[in-house]
Amino acid sequence: TSTAYNVTITAGSYTTSELATELQTQLNNLASTDTFTVTFDGNTGKFTITDNTGNFQINWTHANTNANVGALLGFDDSADDTGSSSYTSNYLAKASDHYVNIHSMKLSALSPLN
Repeated sequence: TSTAYNVTITAGSYTTSELATELQTQLNNLASTDTFTVTFDGNTGKFTITDNTGNFQINWTHANTNANVGALLGFDDSADDTGSSSYTSNYLAKASDHYVNIHSMKLSALSPLN
C-alpha cells in the first residue's frame, strides 16, 4: 500500500536552492522510510525531486494540492507524475531568482509621479 503525504512549506522568502532544501527537509520529515533529495539546477532552471529508496508519485491533481505549487516549481501539474523514482520539472521554474539592476544618471534626476 502507498501512503499519501501532504507537504507544507514553511512560510518565508527563499532562493531557489533554499526552496529545494526546504522541500527536501519537509519530505524527509514526513516519509520515515524514504529518503528524498531535491535539487535546483541553475543552468536549466529546473527542480528535480528524487526518492532514493524507490518509485513514488506526485499528486498534482489532488483536491488538497495548492494549484500554484507545481507551476511555481516548473512542473506540468495538469496530471500526476507516477511510476518513477525521480522527476525533473518540465519547464523553467517560476520560483527562479529574477533581478534587474538599472543604473542611469538620467533616471536619478527624475522625480516620482504623485
